[in-house]
Amino acid sequence: MTTLGAQHETRDAPAGETDVLIVGAGPVGCALAVDLRLRGVRCAIVERDEGISYDMRAMNNSMRTMEHMRQWGIAERIRGCSRVPPQFRHDLVFATALHGHELGVFRAYGFRPEDARELASEPGMPMSQKYTARVLRARAQELGCAVHTGWQFVEVEQAPGGVSARIAPTAAPDASQTISASYLVGCDGGRSSVRASVGIPMTGAGALGKHVHAVVGCPGLLEDLSVSPGCFYVLFNPEVGGLVLPSDVDEFNLHLAGYDPDEEITVEELASKARLVIGRDVEVQIKRVSPYLIHELTAETYRRGRVLIAGDACHLFCPFGGFNMNTGIGDAANLGWKLAAVLAGWGGDALLDSYTDERRPIATANCEAASANVRALVGSIGRVLEEGIPDSDEEARRRLGQRLYEETYSEWNTHGIVLDQRYTDSPVIADDDSDAPAWDVTVYSPLAKPGHRLPHAWLAEDVSVYDRLGSGLTLLDCGASPAALNAFRAAASARGVPLEVLRLSDSRLAARYGAPLVLARPDQHVAWRGAQPPADVDRLIDLVRGAGGDDSVAAEAGSGSARTVPTPL
Repeated sequence: MTTLGAQHETRDAPAGETDVLIVGAGPVGCALAVDLRLRGVRCAIVERDEGISYDMRAMNNSMRTMEHMRQWGIAERIRGCSRVPPQFRHDLVFATALHGHELGVFRAYGFRPEDARELASEPGMPMSQKYTARVLRARAQELGCAVHTGWQFVEVEQAPGGVSARIAPTAAPDASQTISASYLVGCDGGRSSVRASVGIPMTGAGALGKHVHAVVGCPGLLEDLSVSPGCFYVLFNPEVGGLVLPSDVDEFNLHLAGYDPDEEITVEELASKARLVIGRDVEVQIKRVSPYLIHELTAETYRRGRVLIAGDACHLFCPFGGFNMNTGIGDAANLGWKLAAVLAGWGGDALLDSYTDERRPIATANCEAASANVRALVGSIGRVLEEGIPDSDEEARRRLGQRLYEETYSEWNTHGIVLDQRYTDSPVIADDDSDAPAWDVTVYSPLAKPGHRLPHAWLAEDVSVYDRLGSGLTLLDCGASPAALNAFRAAASARGVPLEVLRLSDSRLAARYGAPLVLARPDQHVAWRGAQPPADVDRLIDLVRGAGGDDSVAAEAGSGSARTVPTPL
């Protein structure tokens, strides 16, 4: 297990001035800090709690999240955190209990490296959120971002040149201090004080039901199981149904759904259900209990002037599918380079406006998908509770497992949500009007259409195209002329925009991107592509950096671009 230090973690107040003040030291706040520090931006985090809360429920680092971790230099560190044996990190297992009848073993979430290799630069990773949070916080700290624990956000005042944020010790709220920053970002969860302070409303439905998350200790948990090793166990049992994630050799996370918002569950009841899940009358310890309400809520905007929000402060949805934290990590990856560009002077204010335009549609789509997942899974569990499980017929149990998997397919196969995040309506994307397949929750078709994630490809053994992208814009040379490349270099240089040119000499690889020129952003999304530069390259660069441009740029950009869907990778 990786040893994680606590550099730059302090109860002292932050310095009186910084570039970006982040409220909340959870995974999203620390991910944003990591991205900013890698781009040379000064930032500080204030966190009301001391230490890392165990009251965390995320259990799935998606392929896309792990791609971000790779970009931030910590993908292997994330994988090294778990004490769970490797054979328990890949498959989805349907069963009646850990020591019960197996109903089926299935692939899920791109956790198997061989399933993910041609789709993403990193496979997904099943991981209890507390471990992910520790790695991200340690990375932020080693990059020089101080985490000030025991400090809470009080209020913020905005001026044309920055913000003044008042913070106070959690234990002494009257002893407040003021910090000046260029921007304030609230990563402070579903009850965000930052969001409330600037009057950003949430829309949707709340308190739709209650789930219970418990961390359960059980000595020898993974020894001599009656079912196959799995990273997720979905338990279909006439007495109890739920989701289990082994988080240690003697510990598991237990999710139980289907409670009314005001319904209570005791520790004794949870212990009894935990033994049913295990399938043996063994010693269990309920280490932590975390009931949580189910919401379908999205912020109307992610920005008010120089105050922005990210993660659960922006969106709250059902946990089924594992979208909450992963969506928040995506927010951080989208926002970090934009803040850095604006602070460095080459990004315009419209770049920050595009944060809402790009990320809010992702959140609303994920919200709808998560609600559909919970309805499907709870419905399947309910039918099993009514109908029972075949006791002696192995073939009948396998047929039942296959039926249950098909009924809940979109819960475990989320490639569209994870890898096909499209920013096609963004004001800083120059669309080429080419065709794209209809978006699907479960399917990903690699496509370099502007607004889409740049399709992953291996340039060499364990060298992804993403590993060669620059910290600013990157122009993929897929067979372009020197004059075309020089036109982009000149336009970027005149505006102080960092631009690197990545030549793809392998013609078969270059053909996958659908045009000789592909302009990629630091967050690995395509900003523009074409056969030739537009007549006014300057205006295109201005559009992409959020400092000007109009619809004619997008139309002109499209005039030289491929009009057919390229062959999938």
